[in-house]
Amino acid sequence: MKKLLTNILTSLLSLMVMLAFLEIGVRLFVDESLYLFSNVSDDWVLDDEIGYKNRPNYVEKKRHKDKLVSLSTNADGLQPAGLKREKAIATKRVMLIGNSTVFSRDVPENEKIHFLLDSLLNLSEQSFEVVNTGATGYSTDQALLTLKRYISLYKPDYVGYNYCINDLYFNTRDMYTGISKPYFELDDDDIKLIPCQPEKSNLNQDKLAFRNLVQLSAMYGLLRPYIQRVRMKYSKQEVLDQGGAQDLDIYKKRTPEEPLFQLLEKLIQEMNATCEENEAEFFLYAHPEAVTVWEPYREAIGQTNTDPFIIENKLHEIAAWDTIPFLGMVQSFLNKKEKGPFHLLPNDPHCNGAGYLIQAEVIADFVMENKITEKYISTELQSKILIGN
Repeated sequence: MKKLLTNILTSLLSLMVMLAFLEIGVRLFVDESLYLFSNVSDDWVLDDEIGYKNRPNYVEKKRHKDKLVSLSTNADGLQPAGLKREKAIATKRVMLIGNSTVFSRDVPENEKIHFLLDSLLNLSEQSFEVVNTGATGYSTDQALLTLKRYISLYKPDYVGYNYCINDLYFNTRDMYTGISKPYFELDDDDIKLIPCQPEKSNLNQDKLAFRNLVQLSAMYGLLRPYIQRVRMKYSKQEVLDQGGAQDLDIYKKRTPEEPLFQLLEKLIQEMNATCEENEAEFFLYAHPEAVTVWEPYREAIGQTNTDPFIIENKLHEIAAWDTIPFLGMVQSFLNKKEKGPFHLLPNDPHCNGAGYLIQAEVIADFVMENKITEKYISTELQSKILIGN
């Protein structure tokens, strides 16, 4: 028995020594961008009003999920990094507000929504700038507060709120990943702000979790993309169902019967009023969920009977009450299914470059009164934009 224990300990020690040498070897001879992974909270700093915000003047190049991507922000934590508060004469600005579906964290810079939209608008030979205020995890309430903070500083001519399916539920929560967040409550025919409580926030609460400690390993980081592919290959199909896709039936409810929609409507109305006060035109659009725009995905998760327009119909209804322009995205995606898939499938509900390009086309059409895609966009040009030429 003693000999067996000795052999086991010797084997474990040998394994530890071998792993240590491999770890050192990776750190010495492999570019760190190939093994360093980004936790979403690395992008943030705490904020007494909004709960948290993107780090100002932040520059990072790491593997995010299974792709090598870079992130850089300006002095206010907004994108692109070269953006200044002062707006040049004769330049028009489009400000986008929302969560990770606007932030575009998971794709390279030349595939992010602000880069693509800016590229398309500037084809018109007019001067445009796109201001990306998105932050991962934000709900409608935080997007509204972000708008109120920056609209007078950046003076946009257009403001677009990108609704995400998660927003409907997060609008009533007071915490997000251990961080206290503000939210609004319905108050008769108005809304009442419930401020966040910064003293309850812990930005680093999970830093010592076993999962994060493992991710500190350079060798694990180098192998992680391959490990994830194996996990996805043999995991259950249910992991494909992202972003609340199983609860689409709530969008069949009438707004007067569902407090979540009543609150959402009030928040959108406040966004519109804020824009009117600052002489900006407000518009609304919805993140094109994979379940609504990609038929192979619907088949994979067994939701072939899903109405592709179920989310947009509800948003269009809410916008119509106040004659807010609503930009439908779904039909444009369905018309270009040969360009798909449009998301980072199989395990990420965010758009890829192809998905962001279609969104940029729809927004550019609205801003330029349907003159952009008709006159300027070609298949060749789309390819050039996506490869950053």
